[in-house]
Amino acid sequence: MELRVWRIINPPQEPIFHKVNSIQEAHDLIDKLANLDLKKKWIWANAFGLEIKEKDEWEEWCCDKCGYGIEEHFDKCDNKE
Repeated sequence: MELRVWRIINPPQEPIFHKVNSIQEAHDLIDKLANLDLKKKWIWANAFGLEIKEKDEWEEWCCDKCGYGIEEHFDKCDNKE
């Protein structure tokens, strides 16, 4: 399974991609980057997401097998990936 976090600083700029090895690593990276962005006055908006590579194409990862998104995944789903 290939995963990557996408990050857009001050949309509509181009996304920056960060390879991650797990949903946990993606969640931690998004939190870390978001907190860093809050300290930079030149960043007035940002957006983040997670993509998974399926059949040689990147697709948005929207939820786990329990139906939870990345923010809810670790709080509510019994399957901690």
